[in-house]
Amino acid sequence: LLLRLVRRRARLPAATAAAAIAALAALATAGPDDAEARWLRADVGELVRSLAAPGAGAAPLATGAALTALARWPDGPGPDDLALIADALGARDDEIRQAAEAALRGLGPAAVVALVRTAGLGRRGARDRAVALLGELAVDVRELARVVTAELDALDRLAVDAGALSALGDPLLDRRLDERLREVAHTA
Repeated sequence: LLLRLVRRRARLPAATAAAAIAALAALATAGPDDAEARWLRADVGELVRSLAAPGAGAAPLATGAALTALARWPDGPGPDDLALIADALGARDDEIRQAAEAALRGLGPAAVVALVRTAGLGRRGARDRAVALLGELAVDVRELARVVTAELDALDRLAVDAGALSALGDPLLDRRLDERLREVAHTA
């Protein structure tokens, strides 16, 4: 019943939906490992992933609760779940960003790969927050060196492309390329 109510979250106040998500996640991650428990785990997992997805339309509190639930999933979150949490660092809503940051901090070194990916490929806000979180975590220096090298390579390629494309004389394109060059240089 609770699962159905959360699925129809438009009828629930945001705080109630968030509490229900937390309760469902706790139920799904505790108890025996029989067929019914595996079914519940799969169903709740699908629900929290859908709520945590960008553009899902869930209230920020519900999205934050879903991100927290993913981070605390049994046997740890999978790579796709980690990417979803790390991508939420670029969310426009403060509550969602804070929930993502707390979830990633709680995961510690297990979040490094997702943070490195986000630092290299995410939206600008997500990249900046990922780099800041990487600074807080105990991170392998070789992993960070790989990210910096990849960003510098991307900067070189972008500079060459920008030089070639500037010959088109389009001021809008020139401005966007300049913005992108600054973004990549900032990340590196």
